[in-house]
Amino acid sequence: ELLAARAQKLGLKAESYLPTQTPKDVVAIDLARLKSPETYFGSARNNTLGNGTPLKEGNQDLEYPATYLPNAPYLSKSWNFTKEYAMNLVAGATVRYEYNAKIVDAVLNAQKLTRVKVLRDGIPLTLENAGKDVHFEKSDSYFYVSGARIYHIVNDKAGYGSHTLELIIENSGLEVYTITFGQKPLSEALLWCHSKNNISFEGLSRKIIKSK
Repeated sequence: ELLAARAQKLGLKAESYLPTQTPKDVVAIDLARLKSPETYFGSARNNTLGNGTPLKEGNQDLEYPATYLPNAPYLSKSWNFTKEYAMNLVAGATVRYEYNAKIVDAVLNAQKLTRVKVLRDGIPLTLENAGKDVHFEKSDSYFYVSGARIYHIVNDKAGYGSHTLELIIENSGLEVYTITFGQKPLSEALLWCHSKNNISFEGLSRKIIKSK
C-alpha cells in the first residue's frame, strides 16, 4: 500500500512498484546444499582440470587416471584447448565429472548436429533425473547439440546427491565451455562463450537467455 501511495504521489503507474514474479520454469537452488562449483574448460580458467595440463592452449591427448577427484573434469582422447573452450578432435571422446548437486547444465556449441550420450553412475538417465534436453531411445539417454546455448542435462527429482556424470561425444567438434550446477545465471560463463560465426558477447547472451 505504501508503494502504491508513493507511485500515485509521483505520478507513476502503480504496477511499476509491484514485486517481480518468479518465472514458472525456474528451479530453486539451495546454495547451502550445492557442493559443486561452475567449472570452466577453456585454458584461460580450467585450473581444476583433472587430467592433462591445465591453463595451456593447444592439443592434448588424454587418458582417464586410476583415481578421480570430485569437482574436477576428466577428459579422454584428443582435445584442443582454446582460451574459451575445449573441443574434442575425435569421435568417442568423453567427459567425466564427479559432482554433488541436483542440477547439471552445460554451455556447449557445435557447428554440426552432435549427439552426446549421457551416463550417470554408469547407467543411462531416467525420467526421474533427466534434464529437459535429454531424449531416450531404447536403453540410451542422450541429447543433441546444435548451436551455442545452455543444455539442461540433469534435473534430479530426488534432490541433491553425489554422482558421476559421463558424456560420450559421438562426433568430433563439440565445444565445451562450462559445466554448471544450477547457479544463477551463468553470468561468468557468458564472458567466455562465443560461436565460430563471430557472434558477439551480447548476441550470444541474448541467444542463451532466449533458449532458457
